[in-house]
Amino acid sequence: MNEPRQLDRRRWELNWSRRLATTFDWYSTDPPDPLVELLGSGRIPSGPALDVGCGDGVLTRFIAGFHRPAVGMDIAIAAARKAMGQVTETNAVFVVGAAPELPFATGSFSFVFDRGCMHNMRPDIWGAYLADVDRVLRPGGMLELYYTGAVVGRTLSARMRTRYRQMRGRGKPRHLTVESLSALLPPGLHVAEPVRRFRFVSPQSGRVIPMERYLMERR
Repeated sequence: MNEPRQLDRRRWELNWSRRLATTFDWYSTDPPDPLVELLGSGRIPSGPALDVGCGDGVLTRFIAGFHRPAVGMDIAIAAARKAMGQVTETNAVFVVGAAPELPFATGSFSFVFDRGCMHNMRPDIWGAYLADVDRVLRPGGMLELYYTGAVVGRTLSARMRTRYRQMRGRGKPRHLTVESLSALLPPGLHVAEPVRRFRFVSPQSGRVIPMERYLMERR
């Protein structure tokens, strides 16, 4: 594993080993409305699902009610251990892995869910990540991706540094437009729906986090 990913792993290991999930601003036990609608729509072919950056598996377990099996993958061993400790049925399984490479065979999944993984990666590896999602998806399979360019950080100085990088075009963009996303997509993936924007309200802090949701389909 290269050095940036080693740093990411150490950071998330510390987070998940030292903190309760409910201390994260972005954590919620409620699935996003678009996910609920999509899983109930019958649009996704039957088959296994992958939850990338699953954390403690709260949404993996929800997805497992619709897809068998539902596999949750996280970079942090501590997160996977918490997820496995909360499994209540056999449809959800958990593994440790580091995107952009996904440790699964080609065509393994009919659905890939990403709420918070890609937007925590460096933008220069987004293309490689989307290409590997394309690889593990079956024809007709779907990727549901959530993105926020909101500035986060536990200190004011950290948030200011992030905003400065954004202003200079060196960090992740504040918005992921359909045009910029389409430019990153491999030939097999296309945007299936217009961007859906909404505001996520943190149950912990009440902080409002702007979110963008994209649905992609594999040809």
